[in-house]
Amino acid sequence: MVVLLALMFKNIMAGLIGSVPIMITAVISFGVMGLLNIPLSTTTALLSSIAIGIGIDYAVHFIERYKIAASETTDKIAASEHAMSHSGRAILFNAVVVIAGFLVLVFSVFPPNRALGALVSMNMFTSFIGTLTIMFLLLYMSNIYFKNRKK
Repeated sequence: MVVLLALMFKNIMAGLIGSVPIMITAVISFGVMGLLNIPLSTTTALLSSIAIGIGIDYAVHFIERYKIAASETTDKIAASEHAMSHSGRAILFNAVVVIAGFLVLVFSVFPPNRALGALVSMNMFTSFIGTLTIMFLLLYMSNIYFKNRKK
């Protein structure tokens, strides 16, 4: 995941920053499973794969917007605001739709599907919050610079 993001953005730091919310989401997810005594089964084992697959979309979307803004200005506040204002709303709508889609599984009569629906919905909410808070702050605090596209 880190390598994929680093290759995509041609920046190791961007790969690390993009992976942080996803890793935190996975830790929280398995922590909640442990607290609620939800056993690790074939259904719940899919959880981290789904969380990584959907969570990475949020990271790519946000970092790409930041990259576009950072290549046009040296003001980190302006680049951060641009990324938040242009991708934050899209990430929010994406998260709401995915969460609603997986919450349908909560009404299943098959208990593993109920657990999967609740846990994936929780993962997507955690990933959404992590992307718009933790990754936002990490990008702002880092010294990531992208080459100007106009050259």
